[in-house]
Amino acid sequence: MYDEPAEVSVPEIRAGMDIGKTHHHTVVINADGGRSLSRRVQNDESELLELTGDILAISTDALWAVDLNQGALPC
Repeated sequence: MYDEPAEVSVPEIRAGMDIGKTHHHTVVINADGGRSLSRRVQNDESELLELTGDILAISTDALWAVDLNQGALPC
Protein backbone atom coordinates (compact mmCIF):
# COMPACT_ATOMS: atom_id res chain seq x y z
CA MET A 1 0.00 0.00 0.00
CA TYR A 2 2.76 2.48 0.97
CA ASP A 3 5.81 1.21 -0.88
CA GLU A 4 7.62 4.55 -1.07
CA PRO A 5 8.28 6.98 1.75
CA ALA A 6 6.48 10.30 1.57
CA GLU A 7 8.49 13.35 0.63
CA VAL A 8 8.92 15.75 3.51
CA SER A 9 9.73 19.41 3.07
CA VAL A 10 12.11 20.73 5.71
CA PRO A 11 11.77 24.48 6.24
CA GLU A 12 14.84 26.66 5.70
CA ILE A 13 14.49 28.16 9.17
CA ARG A 14 12.72 27.53 12.44
CA ALA A 15 11.64 30.57 14.46
CA GLY A 16 10.75 30.10 18.11
CA MET A 17 9.40 32.81 20.40
CA ASP A 18 9.04 32.78 24.18
CA ILE A 19 6.22 35.17 25.06
CA GLY A 20 6.38 37.27 28.23
CA LYS A 21 4.30 40.08 29.68
CA THR A 22 6.89 42.81 29.16
CA HIS A 23 9.25 41.29 26.59
CA HIS A 24 9.67 38.34 24.22
CA HIS A 25 12.74 36.37 23.15
CA THR A 26 13.10 34.87 19.68
CA VAL A 27 15.66 32.46 18.25
CA VAL A 28 15.91 31.50 14.57
CA ILE A 29 17.69 28.27 13.66
CA ASN A 30 18.73 27.50 10.08
CA ALA A 31 18.48 24.12 8.35
CA ASP A 32 22.07 23.29 9.36
CA GLY A 33 21.24 23.84 13.04
CA GLY A 34 23.06 27.16 13.30
CA ARG A 35 21.59 30.19 15.03
CA SER A 36 20.68 32.88 12.50
CA LEU A 37 19.11 35.33 14.93
CA SER A 38 18.60 35.67 18.68
CA ARG A 39 16.83 38.75 19.97
CA ARG A 40 14.88 40.02 22.96
CA VAL A 41 12.25 42.63 22.18
CA GLN A 42 9.80 44.63 24.26
CA ASN A 43 6.11 43.80 24.11
CA ASP A 44 5.57 46.56 21.56
CA GLU A 45 3.88 46.27 18.18
CA SER A 46 6.52 48.22 16.25
CA GLU A 47 9.36 46.11 17.72
CA LEU A 48 7.46 42.90 16.96
CA LEU A 49 6.79 44.01 13.38
CA GLU A 50 10.46 44.85 12.91
CA LEU A 51 11.46 41.45 14.31
CA THR A 52 9.00 39.66 12.03
CA GLY A 53 10.40 41.53 9.03
CA ASP A 54 13.96 40.63 10.01
CA ILE A 55 12.99 36.95 10.28
CA LEU A 56 11.23 36.98 6.91
CA ALA A 57 14.30 38.68 5.39
CA ILE A 58 16.28 35.58 6.38
CA SER A 59 13.70 33.30 4.73
CA THR A 60 9.96 33.15 4.13
CA ASP A 61 10.19 29.34 4.30
CA ALA A 62 9.82 29.17 8.08
CA LEU A 63 8.32 26.96 10.74
CA TRP A 64 7.05 29.15 13.59
CA ALA A 65 6.64 28.08 17.22
CA VAL A 66 5.36 30.19 20.10
CA ASP A 67 5.68 29.38 23.80
CA LEU A 68 2.83 30.89 25.81
CA ASN A 69 2.51 30.80 29.57
CA GLN A 70 -0.76 29.51 31.00
CA GLY A 71 -3.55 32.02 31.06
CA ALA A 72 -2.53 33.75 27.84
CA LEU A 73 -5.40 32.20 25.88
CA PRO A 74 -8.86 31.19 27.10
CA CYS A 75 -9.38 27.44 27.38
